[in-house]
Amino acid sequence: MKLSINERILALGILNQFKGNLDTMAKVLDDLKLIRIDDKEAKEIELTTDVDRITWKNEKAKDREIDLSKESIEWIKKFIKEKNDKGEFTLSDKDIIELDKKLV
Repeated sequence: MKLSINERILALGILNQFKGNLDTMAKVLDDLKLIRIDDKEAKEIELTTDVDRITWKNEKAKDREIDLSKESIEWIKKFIKEKNDKGEFTLSDKDIIELDKKLV
């Protein structure tokens, strides 16, 4: 699936909260390596981080084709479903909508 920088950052945040068995954790760790933003890419898109904010030049960012494992997709979907069921989403979470659509 093609993921934007924003979707990758969202996925990183969700996957970093993973709790489960060691076999699944190993697959999630592999996926974290696939979606991370390395120094070269960060420089290319002029990524900057503040205390609670990450910014980049969207016109320089390119979507990346990433094959997430079934386990990572299931974890992200579970996270989104649980948060949705509890009614915990706010307008600041609006970008999760696009990520969720891609996880079908």
